[in-house]
Amino acid sequence: MQEKNAFTLIELSIVLVVIGLVISGILLGQTLISGYQMRATMAQVEQFKTASNTFKLKYNCLAGDCANASSFLTGASNGNGNSKIDGASAVLNNEYIYFWQHLSLAGFIPGTYTTTPPGSVYASGVNFPSSKYGNGISSWNSYNGGGFGAWNLQAYEGGGTFIGTGLLFPAKYGNTLMLGTPWVDLTVNVPLMHLFPGRDARAIDLKFDDGLPATGSIISWANSSEYGGECASTDDPQTAVYLDTTGFAVYDARCILLFPSAF
Repeated sequence: MQEKNAFTLIELSIVLVVIGLVISGILLGQTLISGYQMRATMAQVEQFKTASNTFKLKYNCLAGDCANASSFLTGASNGNGNSKIDGASAVLNNEYIYFWQHLSLAGFIPGTYTTTPPGSVYASGVNFPSSKYGNGISSWNSYNGGGFGAWNLQAYEGGGTFIGTGLLFPAKYGNTLMLGTPWVDLTVNVPLMHLFPGRDARAIDLKFDDGLPATGSIISWANSSEYGGECASTDDPQTAVYLDTTGFAVYDARCILLFPSAF
C-alpha cells in the first residue's frame, strides 16, 4: 500500500502553535523595545534640563543665549543675551543650534555638536542630539531620525501657528525643549517637526504626564495644522485627546512633543 506524504491534523496543529508562539515573541519583543526607547528618551529630557540648569549656575547665563560664550568656551558662538533661546531672521546660526554647542563644549552633555549643517538640513547627531526613540525612524527625513531642539515660544503662549507649520495650544511655553524630526529645508526657519504617531505620543505623555496633548508638562500640536492633523483630535484644549495613529508613514507620525519652560 502506497504511503501518503501529507500532514496529519496533529502535525498541522503543532505547526500553527509554533507559528503563534513565534509571532507572540516578536510582538512582545517589539513592546519591550518600544518601552525601553520611551524611557530612554525621557531620561534624555531630564539630562538636558539638568545640563542647562547646571550651565546657568556655573556661567550665569543661558546656554545658547550667552553673549560672551566665546570668552570661556573655545570655539563657541555668542548669543544675544536676552535670556531667550531665539531663532533669527536668517536660518543659519541660531541660538537653538548654539544651545547644544554650548552644552557640549562645557562638557555637560555627551557628544560634539556643530553649528554648520552637513547638507541642506540640520541633522540629529551632528547639530543637535539624536533621540533614543524610534531607532532613527521618522516620518520625514528618515535618514536624520528624531532629535531634540530648544526654542523660546513665549510669543505663542496664547496659542497660534508656529512659523506657518504646527498650530500650538495655549500654554506657558517660555524656553521650550522640543522633540521631533529635522525640517527638510534650511530656507524655512523651523527647527523640528513631527516625529511620533499619536499612540506613541500618548503613551509617553500618559506615563510621564497627564496623557493629554494640550495640558500639563508635555504638549503636542493642535488639530488644525498641516503637521498636526493626525495628532490631536481637536483644537479645543479642554477636550483634545491624542488620535490613535500607529505607523511611521507621513500621515501617521504627526506629533511633536514639547516640554514648556524647560530651561
